Amino acid sequence: MSNDFQICFMRDVPAELYASAVDFAIKERRSNGPGEDRLALSRSRLWQTGRELRIRFLDGTPSLQGRIRDCANEWQRYANIKFNWVDSGDAEIRISVGDGGGSWSYIGTDNGVIAQKDKTMNLGWLYDDTEDREISRVVLHEFGHALGCRHEHQSPAAGIKWNEPAAYQYYMNKNGWTEEQVRNNILELFPENETNFSAFDPLSIMLYSFPAELTLDGSSTGWNVILSETDKGFMSRTYPIEGGMLDGFNTTEMQSPPMTSQELTKRANFSFPAPPVLAVGLNHFDVDNGHNVRVRAVAEQIQKTTAEVHLSQWGDTKAYSLGCAWATFATDDPNIQVGEFSTTDDHHWWEPKPDAVRHINFPRAWESGPPRVVVWYRMIDLDSGKSYWHTETRVENVTADGFDLFISAYGDSVLYSGTAVWLAHQQNREGLVSGSFSTTDVRIDRHPSLETQGHVELPSGAFSDPPKVYVALRGFKVSTETNLRLKVNVSNVSATGFDWHIDGWADSLIFSGTADYVCFA
Repeated sequence: MSNDFQICFMRDVPAELYASAVDFAIKERRSNGPGEDRLALSRSRLWQTGRELRIRFLDGTPSLQGRIRDCANEWQRYANIKFNWVDSGDAEIRISVGDGGGSWSYIGTDNGVIAQKDKTMNLGWLYDDTEDREISRVVLHEFGHALGCRHEHQSPAAGIKWNEPAAYQYYMNKNGWTEEQVRNNILELFPENETNFSAFDPLSIMLYSFPAELTLDGSSTGWNVILSETDKGFMSRTYPIEGGMLDGFNTTEMQSPPMTSQELTKRANFSFPAPPVLAVGLNHFDVDNGHNVRVRAVAEQIQKTTAEVHLSQWGDTKAYSLGCAWATFATDDPNIQVGEFSTTDDHHWWEPKPDAVRHINFPRAWESGPPRVVVWYRMIDLDSGKSYWHTETRVENVTADGFDLFISAYGDSVLYSGTAVWLAHQQNREGLVSGSFSTTDVRIDRHPSLETQGHVELPSGAFSDPPKVYVALRGFKVSTETNLRLKVNVSNVSATGFDWHIDGWADSLIFSGTADYVCFA
């Protein structure tokens, strides 16, 4: 089948399901309601941000299904939507492949009211021998519809001067469409009061090619086969990463212990209109006690869609494994501010002090009053020739304008340098809760214990679903007699709370550990 007439049409729900579709859309997302379409995107049929959509193939070979799945998953890099590909059971999106019946999809939440026995997306002209470019073009386009997008050439901003008689003849002959189908899928613009649009995007995946003979001014477009920058940016704002994108990295993902490299790197993927800020914290140590503990986590090469997160050791340090976590935020997020402080901003590393303190002024004062502030280590350089590795970073004296940040070593511990990352957020912000927990909440620190756990009860009504939990270490006291083995994690996360774990392993002697956390909707 030639590409010149493989034009998709948007599938409307049957008239008898229209009322159910409206009810479903509003229950799915409160902001759904009458009107508003752009990319063109139908805001009235949007899924809930962060929604998991189950997707099931009704037919097609495993090889072709895999190629389709790989293309469709590209949307997940830019929209906060999760695709769960299932082999059986109910699914919001049900795909038929290669039946020759054209290419179409229901729009957004309309998929939710279609009977489970029926398909919701048809990829009729995709076969095992279809070229990769064609699969990319068709699959990205149809999944754009499934996420709520409509056709770009029908945007009020399109400004296409159609030669209507030629367009009717072309699509009726090539596609076998009726006049009504040509009007609904090609010529008719979406009403401005039902459309969230900006400038027309000629590179959008939601725009299909049309030849010059169909326009009065001879304008035309080619076939778009990948997501445009406008597609990526707009969808990331429509389905935003609410409260930040969370991710983690452990060196064992790339290298079995011990670390034979001084540095290992993981690529972080996200989508923001401008390079974001990454709040990085250490959450896992396994370091030999025969040399100083010199470990670092850092995010570099931060772009709009990617960053490099490095875990490293230096000098004669011998790390077996290291781990970190990070949260990613827009730099202009009005509810969150992120920064860091290093002891080397206060004194030289070769002149260690038991305390380094710095007053941090917020880049933007908080009009709503003092914010919540949490803090983590992302770099430490600790002497192993003492009795303990005993260090902590903490915040005090928080006001709307700033706070004091401390980095301390206790007893005979020597901290040559340390870097702490802080995160401040508006108090009582919906869907955002932070705090701290410590082994001393549940046991005394005079005797070591390999495993310590506790429970954090979240404020009533703060979350309707289990939140995402970001946690990293801000302090610990561990004997230098054996290796430094320490990690923090959470489990059994629900809308009302979670269990936390601060553990060592093997013969490590863990006297105490402290971590800060942030929970996001």
